[in-house]
Amino acid sequence: HEYNRIFADTMDWLNDNELQYDVVLWAEDKGTKITEEFGVENIEFFVDDVADYANSVADRGIRTYLMNKTYNQDNTINPDIVRVNCLHDVLMSEGLM
Repeated sequence: HEYNRIFADTMDWLNDNELQYDVVLWAEDKGTKITEEFGVENIEFFVDDVADYANSVADRGIRTYLMNKTYNQDNTINPDIVRVNCLHDVLMSEGLM
């Protein structure tokens, strides 16, 4: 696999940066998975770096942030999605800093 340590690396990064989170989700269709598991009303916001995943979640009415990356600049995104450069931008926007 191209990303054989993605889960461990992600968890290490979150913990090293002392970021609090309720869930870290991997799924082919994150929009469906997240709403089935948690319900739209229970999701405060969603962050991803893949435009298709961000669109899938934003299309369900969930506040969504898309991390700016070179590989997502040409994607069409839901107009409600907020592009951010770093997680600090998300935290500031959410009033968490």
